[in-house]
Amino acid sequence: MISCILCCMQQTITLNRVKVLSLLPNSTRPVGSNFRVSPYYTGDIFSGITIYNFPPISIWSMLQLKDGDILQGINGKKFMNVDEGLMIYSFLETSSNFNIQIQRESKTLTINYVILENENMK
Repeated sequence: MISCILCCMQQTITLNRVKVLSLLPNSTRPVGSNFRVSPYYTGDIFSGITIYNFPPISIWSMLQLKDGDILQGINGKKFMNVDEGLMIYSFLETSSNFNIQIQRESKTLTINYVILENENMK
């Protein structure tokens, strides 16, 4: 179940923890095995990571990201490098809510995530 509210460039998405965990990297699906990521720079300043070439059934699709979205930060903290951007995996594993800031088609968007344990899903 995914519910969305779009208002003032903010979106809230509710996810099921079991489904999220099933799509995270593991020993048979290492990080980067089914998508591409590259650093994004504004001039010579690191501005985020571009995520692209991910399949329709992936953690990125579940997060409702689009091919070419630029991931810029988590919980209002801007990324300083690609490794910080990939910290999103730890938030997906352990947090019940967090938000990301992305740039999509030259617009900045904040996406809020609420991750519910299976028994709390309606």
